[in-house]
Amino acid sequence: MPKIMEFCEGEGKHKIKFLVILTKKGEALAYICNENSHIGCIALSIIDTFKGEKKAFISKITVPRHYDCVPAEKVAKELSEYLGKNVAVCVGIHIENAKKEDIEKVMENIEKCLKKVKEAIKCS
Repeated sequence: MPKIMEFCEGEGKHKIKFLVILTKKGEALAYICNENSHIGCIALSIIDTFKGEKKAFISKITVPRHYDCVPAEKVAKELSEYLGKNVAVCVGIHIENAKKEDIEKVMENIEKCLKKVKEAIKCS
């Protein structure tokens, strides 16, 4: 049976919801959004052993004019390297007329959620 976890961080337009499903095999599927959830990018991190070293290879599909690929790739790579398993991440975050400070706050909240995810996995 898959394990489902949900974490939130921040307030208002910067509030991030981070949903994670861990499969029986230890792979993960994550959805990261804010109050304006949608599908902006899907990143898939495949763990492969190359010359004796495990390495993450990233593929992504991004909706045109969306920048959700930045957090999607980062989370997919980091989580797959942490788990040593394949990870798929879908991100859909929208802030109308976002400024640099908005993006920094959102990324900070994603980082806080990712830390909580790793702690929860470690404890399970």
